[in-house]
Amino acid sequence: MTLESLLNVAPMSWKVGQVIVLDWYDGPRSGLCRLTEPRVDLLFELLDERQTEDGLDDRLFSLSILAEGTFTAVLSSLAFAGTPPQPVWVPRWQSSNQADLEGANAAVQDAKALAVATSLVTRTSDFISFRGIWNLSALGKESDWFSFLGIDTTDPT
Repeated sequence: MTLESLLNVAPMSWKVGQVIVLDWYDGPRSGLCRLTEPRVDLLFELLDERQTEDGLDDRLFSLSILAEGTFTAVLSSLAFAGTPPQPVWVPRWQSSNQADLEGANAAVQDAKALAVATSLVTRTSDFISFRGIWNLSALGKESDWFSFLGIDTTDPT
């Protein structure tokens, strides 16, 4: 999957197959996402967030493309955590077998190490519905991403 092919599908049309949330605080903050449309596996990391009246924070995420097979490897390494609900899963990192936890941690670290960083930022609260994508290849990082991207700070939609 190339950067251009990901940009060719409007984010409102993206279809999620499975999300593995690695960090959750009032919603996903980092993890892995398998999109079925377009077909791509992603690593996502929270860049910025703002509270909304409905309690579901408005969030911006950086996206990296996962190497082929790493999403499946992480998913398999988490077998001890049970069958993942779809589409969003926050696995419990608990096992009586320390080797299970070490294997899952190693699979996540491998996925992160092999991920290819992109200049893409997406907007979503839940990693189910996406409300925008931006290619920041020619732009520098800002501390207030919402203002930088021209997203009205008074309108969370």
